[in-house]
Amino acid sequence: MADQQDDSQEKTEEPTARRLSKAREEGQIARSTEITIAASVISVAIYIYLFGSSLLGNVANIFAHGLVFDS
Repeated sequence: MADQQDDSQEKTEEPTARRLSKAREEGQIARSTEITIAASVISVAIYIYLFGSSLLGNVANIFAHGLVFDS
């Protein structure tokens, strides 16, 4: 019985302009997580595009010097 949701408590009316502006002033705005994720992916892609070759060279040097077996 606890699985059933009580539909009588759902809001049926749209919020008024006053409530929307008050919510905005209080910082209660709807945010899409997809926008944040997309911005992160784009910024990482730009970073890799700009600095990828030097980054790859540094990683290659680390492996080249770190995996040498001294006898």
